[in-house]
Amino acid sequence: MRYPPSSSAILTLATIALLAISVVQTSILLALLFNDSPRTSLFSGLASDSAETPFRPINLVIPFTVHDAEAVLANLNEIWPRFPPCSGRDARHLRTHLILYFDMRLVEVDRGALAKRLLAAARRWQKIPSSGNGRRARGELPHGACFDSVRLVDARLSKQESSYPLGPSLMFFRLVEHLAHASSSATVGSGVPTLYYMEPDNRPCRESWLPRLHREASVHAPFWIRGSAPRFPGTPATFFDHVNGNALYNLDDVKFLEFLGRVERQFLEAPDEFIWSYDVAMEVVRRREGKEGGGNGASLHLWQYTPFVQNWYRTNVNITELCSADKETYLVHGRSAAY
Repeated sequence: MRYPPSSSAILTLATIALLAISVVQTSILLALLFNDSPRTSLFSGLASDSAETPFRPINLVIPFTVHDAEAVLANLNEIWPRFPPCSGRDARHLRTHLILYFDMRLVEVDRGALAKRLLAAARRWQKIPSSGNGRRARGELPHGACFDSVRLVDARLSKQESSYPLGPSLMFFRLVEHLAHASSSATVGSGVPTLYYMEPDNRPCRESWLPRLHREASVHAPFWIRGSAPRFPGTPATFFDHVNGNALYNLDDVKFLEFLGRVERQFLEAPDEFIWSYDVAMEVVRRREGKEGGGNGASLHLWQYTPFVQNWYRTNVNITELCSADKETYLVHGRSAAY
């Protein structure tokens, strides 16, 4: 025959249960107090170590010519270390591919020496597997490397095609064609529909600008293009509100790709109508089609402005002051911008 437990036995069991709960609570508190990782990040509430990241993968493309090469090297070796793209904590949530995009054939420049310098500088920022003992591999940056891959891609323009001001626009259209069609993009980065075009004079002013870029691409979707309106005075009325080319592009939208195809055809027929600029061409064609079609309200919301990047073109501005004045700004684009 079983007898019900005595009151003393019940009290003992209750005491043990309370002690166990107290130990668990103390352990959690200590973990929170002594955890050396940041309490919050751009990923709070959106991703965890075990969960699939909700952020869209991005091809970050830096277009350049031989005249821009030193500026690219300065960014990779001097500016980015001051404002690291990401932290070690952020890196595991991101899938980003860095593409250095040259206008002609870089291997033919200086017998390939320049290509080696650029790749060496860029690969400092590539993710490096940890060693067997769990320590970071030698050469990894203190803030953690950020890019899943680093590649050097040639647009293979002819010398005539690459000349300014036509060359930069031809580079852009050729890149879009490659990224948009998986069959022809194996050497560029197929399967990654989101593009961020980052010219050499587009520079950071805050740390962890890469996870913020991913947030811009994911949280604010859907979009066709997301970037900065002109912030400088004296912009002509015909394109005063165009989105500057240093922007995010959603190449996963068939209608947007069809639109870009029409922009390219009209641009090549009369580039001077668009002051030889692909981004101005997009705005002018958008307005033209909207007027001819009785309005463009169906896609207008897909053209988005963001303070994440500020476009100042050739205006003399101080990058540090601009970013201090707007906490949402992480990048500043401008030939005459300086720290």
